[in-house]
Amino acid sequence: MLPRKRLRAGFTLLELTAVMAILGIMAAILLPALARARESARRSSCLANLSEIGMALHMYATEHDGKLPWSGGDNNGECFGYLFPDYIATYGTFRCPSDSGRSWDETKDSIPPRTSHLDWPGSFRTSYDYLGAYTLEPTIVPEPGRPIPKVPLAWDIYGKDDPTHSNHVPGGSNVLYMDGTVKFVVFALLGDEIHPPLPDWVKVSIPDDWPGDPPPDGYR
Repeated sequence: MLPRKRLRAGFTLLELTAVMAILGIMAAILLPALARARESARRSSCLANLSEIGMALHMYATEHDGKLPWSGGDNNGECFGYLFPDYIATYGTFRCPSDSGRSWDETKDSIPPRTSHLDWPGSFRTSYDYLGAYTLEPTIVPEPGRPIPKVPLAWDIYGKDDPTHSNHVPGGSNVLYMDGTVKFVVFALLGDEIHPPLPDWVKVSIPDDWPGDPPPDGYR
């Protein structure tokens, strides 16, 4: 008598469909959580960048009679570049890890651009903006031992009219204050200006053509 052939076990179409459905549900649950975890890590790196910028600003002020970098205001942000490379050695410190619009790669390009135009590719102000670009006079840090006011000095660039044009979406922006602290501020508390809320005594001027002309053709 011939031996009976053993039937090979397999999945039915219904079982395969059920497995695929389960995998799809798991992916829908896990992928957003992973994305949030990555953004949380990038936000922490961004906070570290602004903390380093804050220390550099204070070192600059110590060596310049307490005055923070300033180049005339009226959206002239050249002063922000004064920190590089004497106070901040790595150009990447000016780059928010969540800034998807950055076009200059520090690992590939040996010489960084030197422009400080707001939101231009390769600028010191592509990811972060600086209060000194708008103040009507230099901002002075109080002498040691005196209270330091809660004045925002640098922050993640965010959309004045459209918050989705921001580094950290959804959510808000990291903001560096004069006392050296960095705080994540939600969009609802940032207000409608292009800068975080300022004390009344801080006088600024925002040009009508903000953010200015687009980069010329071929500019990196």
